[in-house]
Amino acid sequence: MCVNEFSRSAPSDSGTNPTPHLFFFPHQIKVVLSTSFSPSTHVSVICGGGSGHEPFATGYVGPGLLSAAVAGPTFASPPASAVRAAIHAVTDPQQGCLVLVMNYTGDRLQFGAAVEGARAAGLPVEVVTMGDDVALLPPGGGGGGGGEGKGGAAAGDPAYAKARAGARGIGGNMMVLKIAGAAAALGKPLAEVAAAARAAAAAVSSMGVATCPCAMPGADRPDRLGLGMMELGMGLHGEPGAAVVPVAGGAGAAVEAVVAALLDRGPVAAAVRAARAAGRPPPRLACLVNSLGGSAVLEVGAVTAAVLAELTGRRGLPLERLYSGVFASSLDMRGFSVSLLLLEGGGGGGGGGGGDFLPFLDYPVDVAAPWPASPAVVGAGKAAVPLPSALVGALSPRSRGPPPDSPSVAAFTAALAAAAAAIKAAAPRLDALDARAGDGDCGATLAAGADALEAALAAAAIDLATPQAAAQSIGAALAGMGGTSGGLYSLFLAGAAGALPAGWEATAAGAWAGALAAGAAAISEHAGASAGDRTMLDALLPAAAAAAAAATSGAPGPAVAAAAAAAAEAGAAATSAMAGGAGRAAYVPAEAVRGEPDPGAIGVATWLRGVAGELGVRAA
Repeated sequence: MCVNEFSRSAPSDSGTNPTPHLFFFPHQIKVVLSTSFSPSTHVSVICGGGSGHEPFATGYVGPGLLSAAVAGPTFASPPASAVRAAIHAVTDPQQGCLVLVMNYTGDRLQFGAAVEGARAAGLPVEVVTMGDDVALLPPGGGGGGGGEGKGGAAAGDPAYAKARAGARGIGGNMMVLKIAGAAAALGKPLAEVAAAARAAAAAVSSMGVATCPCAMPGADRPDRLGLGMMELGMGLHGEPGAAVVPVAGGAGAAVEAVVAALLDRGPVAAAVRAARAAGRPPPRLACLVNSLGGSAVLEVGAVTAAVLAELTGRRGLPLERLYSGVFASSLDMRGFSVSLLLLEGGGGGGGGGGGDFLPFLDYPVDVAAPWPASPAVVGAGKAAVPLPSALVGALSPRSRGPPPDSPSVAAFTAALAAAAAAIKAAAPRLDALDARAGDGDCGATLAAGADALEAALAAAAIDLATPQAAAQSIGAALAGMGGTSGGLYSLFLAGAAGALPAGWEATAAGAWAGALAAGAAAISEHAGASAGDRTMLDALLPAAAAAAAAATSGAPGPAVAAAAAAAAEAGAAATSAMAGGAGRAAYVPAEAVRGEPDPGAIGVATWLRGVAGELGVRAA
């Protein structure tokens, strides 16, 4: 509800008139788009993520910045269906689209699934993943800040390569959005717009500090820090940071600690060290001071003054632009972040071959949250824009009529129902496991998907004409799950569908084993995870291997399913001893999750056991 009301009530920057260039889709698809944007003449630029970070991203839609923004639930990534709706709405096949993704697992998965769908429909789409947070990077290194979706690891630096999933996306990426939007508005082709965004993402370093996490709507504020303490590097969703230290010395001391970290690790630190070692002047910089939502204007002003004094006075760095305000908040988190951008980041004017970002930062915009900052939301009274025709059918489940009269189809639908029931029964345990590393919603998200699957089965909305159509139809039924789990299963089903044959009777147990493997491969490609990273793949991969081996030996379908379930359970149990190499567990200290299995892996084992149990009963 908060997201819907926000997207429909924005005054203009004068505070008196609606913003006439902003419109929205129906509330089920939370997309804000600029109707003044011309897809036929310019590359479109899209970004988004979970709500609660306003004015990012909906406040940045308009000429010179974003063509569209996609909003998910509070602190949860939007579903791939909403992202794909945005891409189709503002993208011309001749110009193309740049999709900017904050480096969080759910965002990468949901946006990745949407991009794959848009590409399959013939649209040229480039993706740039942005991870500017240096808080959890190893000290003393010079890794990049994202740009290619691998966390920005410095070439040849194993420590940074290992930290690939830890470079979270925070406030500094607003400058990446600004640069990409200006490049597109200047008429540059897609390759050059993407190159400028990648260069900017690799040239920005950020770090935040907070005295307490935010309070989720309707919930009490967490009090894990205690009075008189602050956390260096707290994430935008309240994730644990690098260190908890006493609050002492006011804004100046907090700023000194943050700037010290920015000049110790990441791309800006590496550039400053290299210049000094070579006897060159230090690199030119732009700085963005971002309120996390709960800091008073007076406090932000004090922090900004301290940043200016620290950078130009004490550190002697040439600061050419200083932006201050609320750019990417965390509801009402009491704190701030500081971001530094290398103005000669290597892609400013020439598509990756060197240049200056300053003209892009100075390019005029007309958005609801004016650059550098002001409060803004979308105007009321707008008519809903119809969904793109190419997506109406896929996003509107409908009755498919009676299923084919086949024992295979009957067993399949019964197995789906058993899987949904097993997940719903396990939801409380999955939530408890997930709370060790984050917001504790894994079980609730999977249970919502199970409810949607049960509803689709009851309404005969699953297309059971072929196994491939069934997998695709299940994906459509689960389109509203959102979050990391929704993205993972969207990718899994998309990958699995491509490996399934056209007929039910031709679908032997080996084909289902191949579908498991294909779905796991799709997750691995887009999530950047592999075996041993403490993710659902640690259950899914051994399940696929065990199923293939059982099928090859001639085992019947129920025995193949039982072998897959047993292997998944063993793989899930083994995650208790794994450190997080990808996904949410990679964003938090290892001790926070040590000794407990990964909830995503347990979820896989749970529904596979439900399937195996149902098939075993039917075979008895």
